[in-house]
Amino acid sequence: MTKKITLAALALVSILSIGCSTTIQPPPNAQSKKVHKVSVVVASEPGDAEIYLDGRLVGTTTMEVRLSAGTYKVEVRRSGFKPWLRDLAVADYPTRVTALLERE
Repeated sequence: MTKKITLAALALVSILSIGCSTTIQPPPNAQSKKVHKVSVVVASEPGDAEIYLDGRLVGTTTMEVRLSAGTYKVEVRRSGFKPWLRDLAVADYPTRVTALLERE
């Protein structure tokens, strides 16, 4: 009887150790992808103007921002000048944008 219990216990330990040693891998499409960002330099004439990307203030000209590929709303503002608004298509290469501001 002791022999049967010992064999049953060994069989159970073997099954559990096999089950515990396997690791579950996430599917290939679920693994995190590194987002590639490119340099976009935003300048203005005259300088020292505020830069807004998609309505959010990000800094003043001249400045470099790192963006993922896509389309962004860019607005450049300076007191005494009309706002400069553009849709900016960012691709996988560095870009430079210069806003030529007009007096109000």
